[in-house]
Amino acid sequence: MPDPSRPLDTLLQPAPWTIEPLALDHKPAFDRALAAAGVSLSDYSFANNICWQLSQRLFIASVAGSLGLFGERDGVLSMQLPPLGAPWQEAAALEACVALLERSNTGPVVGELRFVAPECVARLREHGDGWLRGHTLEVVPGSPDFLYRRSEMVELRGARYKSKRNDINQLLRTYPSARAEPLRQSDAEAVARLTRLWLSQRGGDHDHAHDEEAFALAAAMQHFDALELFGVRLMIGDTLAGITLGERLPTGVVNVLFEKTDLDVPGASQFIFREFCRLLGDDALINTGDGAGSPSLVRAKESYRPVQLGQKFLLRIWRATP
Repeated sequence: MPDPSRPLDTLLQPAPWTIEPLALDHKPAFDRALAAAGVSLSDYSFANNICWQLSQRLFIASVAGSLGLFGERDGVLSMQLPPLGAPWQEAAALEACVALLERSNTGPVVGELRFVAPECVARLREHGDGWLRGHTLEVVPGSPDFLYRRSEMVELRGARYKSKRNDINQLLRTYPSARAEPLRQSDAEAVARLTRLWLSQRGGDHDHAHDEEAFALAAAMQHFDALELFGVRLMIGDTLAGITLGERLPTGVVNVLFEKTDLDVPGASQFIFREFCRLLGDDALINTGDGAGSPSLVRAKESYRPVQLGQKFLLRIWRATP
């Protein structure tokens, strides 16, 4: 596991700005920059980024009036997100960031910018190619986020949601003591036990990606209050059988970070997601993230009939040939 507190190689530090390991006390500045950027993709969540550091280290820097978020994995530096801040500052910030990637990485690829919103791609095309510093840009479509309207997820009306209602009703008939309660930071140990159960239930489907998710969920529960998270838990008697954990992004969209249930409890996922949505005090848009490369997860998200898809792209910068 990378040490997230270890600084980036000082030989790569781009004067006059300094890159620092991403830490909890960066959250206020990060959220202000995200509010200025106005992006509601799940990947732009501060909590999502600081918690998912099992296989990579993240660094943050203030550059040209924007915030840059960098990731280092296996000695390769990339931009986890495009620079965050006012859109008109993007090109200048990106040019400085590309210069850092040039010095950091060898080989034909200068670096990558991950999870770029389509409106950002359009603006960069309008800015011209100056920020590329003579290199070539490749734009690769990514998997979209799935967004839903809170009221629809609570009411589950109509034939298209009949199976969801049936699953919830079956759960309540089978487990009369089933109930939803607020999730708290003090539930961290119970959530860890549920996560271990969930991992064991996956059997041969268990891989490194699931270990990364378990690590990230543990980090989220450890810093639950500091990250301003909220959620619900499914209790059956005195046993924790499921959780949904999320946050409110600066744009007002609610971002679901994690959902875990006992896979031997049919209807647990449908119940806990509905109760999480019910917890919200307004008819917000709810972003449940993308399909994470899993066709079955994509089908499950599509079955809830999203009202919006959050498109995103990977920008790969190819080094100019001499």
